[in-house]
Amino acid sequence: MPRPKGGYKLADGSRVPANGTIREQWGLNKRPLMFWANKKGLEGKSLQDAEQEETTIGTIIHALIEADLRNKPIPAPEYPQDWKDRIENGMLGYYEWRSSSNVTVTHSEIVLVSEVHKFGTTPDFPSLVNGRRSLIQLKTAEGI
Repeated sequence: MPRPKGGYKLADGSRVPANGTIREQWGLNKRPLMFWANKKGLEGKSLQDAEQEETTIGTIIHALIEADLRNKPIPAPEYPQDWKDRIENGMLGYYEWRSSSNVTVTHSEIVLVSEVHKFGTTPDFPSLVNGRRSLIQLKTAEGI
């Protein structure tokens, strides 16, 4: 649930931006994407094809991690054989982090709105990591 229907609102009903909207206005994380797009073009791929592959691989990894954090059965999605190493590498990194971090998920995708700072967000998994309150946000693209 990336954003509630109708957007984020303060207690008085006035709309406030999402944290992602604010980040985009600052132009954060655009430079790595420009280098990535150039690299894919030099490899002879169209931007649309490159985006589709990366989005799909990221979506698969996200779904596997999300199932694990929710204590649900891990899905067995079908994907091309040449994606196998990248997906397994992403999951290996996740499993190594999880095993060393004593993770306890306390919530899942709750809508938060700051009346003081006037923005909203929906963190993936508010949790305890090594006994400290933390926000687990699943990001599966390079450069994040």
